[in-house]
Amino acid sequence: MYYKEYVKSSYRHLSTCKNLLADIQDPHKTDADKKHWISEAYYLSGYVVECMLSYVLFYKYNGHVETNEFYRGEFLTHSLDSKIHHVCKVANRPLTGVHFVCVRPHDRIMNSMFSQWSVNFRYEHPNKIKIDNLCQFIQLIDELRNQILNQYPLL
Repeated sequence: MYYKEYVKSSYRHLSTCKNLLADIQDPHKTDADKKHWISEAYYLSGYVVECMLSYVLFYKYNGHVETNEFYRGEFLTHSLDSKIHHVCKVANRPLTGVHFVCVRPHDRIMNSMFSQWSVNFRYEHPNKIKIDNLCQFIQLIDELRNQILNQYPLL
């Protein structure tokens, strides 16, 4: 994979999240369907963040990312906090101007959704997220994506 492909992947994941949100709000959907799509949209939203952090990590690297020195350690986890640390501290790629969901001290619910995201969440806690919170969370993820692209524009 090449670094620009992460932006394309993040867009696909975000677009799917938004389509799932629209589907969830269809009055003809059953409660079971809605709960399933809420879990799926939340699950994919974390991958939007992961893709954008990977994009920053490998920004302007012309080779395949697996040959990059940063393709190791915290990069290979699905912990958003670890990936942020890897990007900012290990790779020394600043994220000034990118307001991550996890640094919104006034919004406990969004902080919790960000910090608790994991690939296993949709299996472990499928009914824990409310639709209004998910809509807000995905909006914040969309803003995060745009802020990253403002700081690290596609070339």
